[in-house]
Amino acid sequence: MPQTGPLPGAWARSALPLLESRLATGPLALVASYDDLDVVTCEVDPALVADVDTPADLAGLNDQS
Repeated sequence: MPQTGPLPGAWARSALPLLESRLATGPLALVASYDDLDVVTCEVDPALVADVDTPADLAGLNDQS
């Protein structure tokens, strides 16, 4: 994925305390947590993911199918 594209991810439950702490105290950028987590990077076909931030974004995807 390009650095400007969507950030697909799967998070282990063990990451929850760290992520909750980041939400409460910052920094909010997920990338700021990577040094404290066991991160694996995978290549993903950009055609298989979409940037969906709102219900309208999701509805737009459904309209395209």
